[in-house]
Amino acid sequence: MLLSRRFDTYSSTSTAAQLRDYIRRLDHGSVIVGVTADEPYRNLEAALPALREIGVYVDDVRFRGSFAFIAQKGYRAKTVFSKALNEDESKRSPASVNAVITGLQLYMHIRLMR
Repeated sequence: MLLSRRFDTYSSTSTAAQLRDYIRRLDHGSVIVGVTADEPYRNLEAALPALREIGVYVDDVRFRGSFAFIAQKGYRAKTVFSKALNEDESKRSPASVNAVITGLQLYMHIRLMR
């Protein structure tokens, strides 16, 4: 099953909590693909613990930075992620990931953007 969700952490203070809860409710083994656009970090604080639980460490991303990841819940060592820490880095080389996933069903795509 393929699900797509959008969490706008720029305009809402409650969206990060929704993202956190969504990640935590996913079944063990779920594959999560996340991409960001514009300004993902504002109001993201509540989701940071859940992102760290799946191996996505973006506490150091700042205003208009970017991050992208592919993670499998319960298998933190398999997580692939990229980040551009600020607007300048993100303009030069926005975060991106490339991967081939075989033998798995994709469960979710998260897009954090304004």
